[in-house]
Parts: sequence; structure tokens; C-alpha cells
Amino acid sequence: MMNKEQIEKMARTMMNAKEEVAEALGLFVIAMAESLYEADYRKMPENIGEFSDGYHTFNELYHHRAVLFSVICNMFPEKAWKSKLHDTGDMYDGMFIVGIETEQGQATYHYDIDPYWDIFKVKELEKAPKYDGHTPSDAIERIGNLKQSEWISVEERLPDKEGTYLVYTDKDNITMDIFCVYPSHGTKFWVGGINGEATHWMPLPEAPKGGE
Repeated sequence: MMNKEQIEKMARTMMNAKEEVAEALGLFVIAMAESLYEADYRKMPENIGEFSDGYHTFNELYHHRAVLFSVICNMFPEKAWKSKLHDTGDMYDGMFIVGIETEQGQATYHYDIDPYWDIFKVKELEKAPKYDGHTPSDAIERIGNLKQSEWISVEERLPDKEGTYLVYTDKDNITMDIFCVYPSHGTKFWVGGINGEATHWMPLPEAPKGGE
């Protein structure tokens, strides 16, 4: 049976070995990390936009997002806008902000003016609306909740430009009405008629193509 001194000696030996093993393991881990970093760094393209997950580059995903968001904004022109200035009057070099208003709030993204400005067929604002603090997660959730062909209350807002719109009237009729704008007089109004006064409106759907 081991005495107290022998037990203490063995414990010290094991502790010393533990520290040596830990030190060796630490050096090994550091060496492996440095090796992996150098290997990945050598694979990293000079242009970060060309970095790929094996399927798409960052540039491709950025382009896809821009085109898809332009389709959404162009489907809701009365809700969407674009501007070359934030509400604070500044902007990132060569970029613009584009957004869409939802029931939950804004959803916005920034894109390069060239080549994306013209694909967003929405109204241009001198400055963007005040940022409501939404996060990227908020933005995609709000976009996902958008519903096409929503009736818009005339008390909420009126169309931004004159033209013919689908309207719901105070006589419970759905009809078409003409919205007129006279900028020189600051006047905006619906023509109205025997079907009643407009209480809600929405843009007309696109005409069918090719007789389909």
C-alpha cells in the first residue's frame, strides 16, 4: 500500500504531465488553426464578391436579390419608393435606398445606382422616409406578408399620380374612377359619378398579353 509521500509524488507527476500535455495540445490547435486560415486565405479571391459557397458567388446572390426585390416593388408601385438620400441627407457612395411600405412597417435595401436604379419603376423621393429601425429579419418577414390587390383607404393615402383606378364606393359599388392631380393648385380629387364617391382604391391589374 502506498504511503502519503508516494501518493503526493504521483499526484505531482501526473499534474506536471497534464500541464505538458495541455501545452502540447494548445500548440497543436494553434498550428492547425493557422494552417487552415492560410489555406482558406489562399483560396479567397481578391474581390470578396466573387467568393462562392460552391453554388453562387456573393455577387450573384446580390444581383438576384436586387432583381427579385424590383419585381416586388414594381408590383406595388403605390407602396414602393426609391431615393438617393437617407432621411438624414447622407448616402453611401454610388448607392441608393429602395423600400416598400407594409402594414408592419418598412422593408428597405441598398443597391448600386449602376445598374439597379432603373429597374425599380417606382416613385423617386428627394429623401427616404425616416428609418423605422427594422432589421433584415423584419424586412423579409414584412415582405412575406405583402398581399397583392389590397384595397387602400382614401383616408390612408391617395394615388401619387393621376389616372384610372379600381375603386370601391360609399354605395357599395366596385367601379373604375379617374383620379385627377393639379400640382399648380395643390388639388387632388376623384371625378366620381352615379356609382358614388370612392372610399377605397387600388391600381388596375395589367391587361392580358397576347389574348391569353
